[in-house]
Amino acid sequence: MNARVWLFRTLAGALVLGAVVHVSTLLPRVLDLAEALPSRAWLPVAGYAVSALTALLACALAALLMWKAPNRADARALTLFMAFLAIFWGSLFRFLHIDGSGTEVSVQLSYGGGWISQSALAALLLAVAAFTRFSALFPQPLTAQRLPPPRRFPVLRKLRAATLRPLPVWGSVVTLLIIQNLGIDVVARIAGVETAEDPAGAQKLLLGVLIGIMALAAGFALSAIVLGMRNLRASYHMASAEERKRILWVVSGFSLASWMVLAAFGILIVIVTTPLDATALGAAVPLALVLAPLVLVASATIGVLYSGALDSALVLRTSTIYGALAAIGVVAFAGIENALSGIVEDRLALPGALGSVIAGAVVAAVLVPLRGAVRRWAKRRRSHELRTE
Repeated sequence: MNARVWLFRTLAGALVLGAVVHVSTLLPRVLDLAEALPSRAWLPVAGYAVSALTALLACALAALLMWKAPNRADARALTLFMAFLAIFWGSLFRFLHIDGSGTEVSVQLSYGGGWISQSALAALLLAVAAFTRFSALFPQPLTAQRLPPPRRFPVLRKLRAATLRPLPVWGSVVTLLIIQNLGIDVVARIAGVETAEDPAGAQKLLLGVLIGIMALAAGFALSAIVLGMRNLRASYHMASAEERKRILWVVSGFSLASWMVLAAFGILIVIVTTPLDATALGAAVPLALVLAPLVLVASATIGVLYSGALDSALVLRTSTIYGALAAIGVVAFAGIENALSGIVEDRLALPGALGSVIAGAVVAAVLVPLRGAVRRWAKRRRSHELRTE
């Protein structure tokens, strides 16, 4: 194993560990939030649960890829994407300020100038850059010659061809991060804000620069998403029929999640720029933004571990699947048993041990009807494994 692989594993491992720490350290804050909010205000806590699940699933997939497929360029790009996404998405509740009084709940999202906020925003930009790199490498590397012929705007075609190389992609992120961290200070010094005779005008200037930097970052992220979608679509159309079956889950998941994010931003623009009553549309924005990463990570996981999108050696075998199902069953039983024991003992004034009996009956009622379906599915998986061995 060469030093480059171990260097990548060390970097990716540090990113995954940082994401896990982000998620775990936020748990006490969310528990306090759940106690402080009104009883019906369950959406913020559910949002944390979904974001935490998404981040941990992304960490698990990143850890698997960094250990099992560090020699594949597309696997390395997907690993970095999952790790950076987990760092940003897992730390979301660190920047959410939620207050509840009576039946009203107010939610504010604020990123400051500290290193924690800066690292989260940097992780977001690095994640979309890694997505762009992954789309240019999966399942086969795209080149300017393999791209479909341009129909219009040849300049955009040249820009797209340039983004197929790593240096323009990562270099643009580094440039953008430098602008974000130093842009306002540089403009303030050049304009002499501290000694300006018109403080109000100086403040307007800095505010304009801040809005410009935010627009630049948003434009970069959205452009990278659109570009990644187009690259994956082009690769899918150029793939063989057998290869399409393998990559369908990944391509569909990334495309659906990208459309959800773009739709959410479109709704925000409509809400801000028009006088329409967009209450229902406004509710769809956080829902789309929360579910999009989960759709993406879940589809990528299924594609890698079930369809063999990256490497057939990463596909889970039947024994592993049974082990995972058994672990899920144990966790489900423990959670149901704990909840029912408390209900039976507190509300029905019956022995808490009765909750274990009821939990067993509930789990059995759920799992027994699924037994046949799981057996048939596992049998098909085993037949597929025997044919490919």
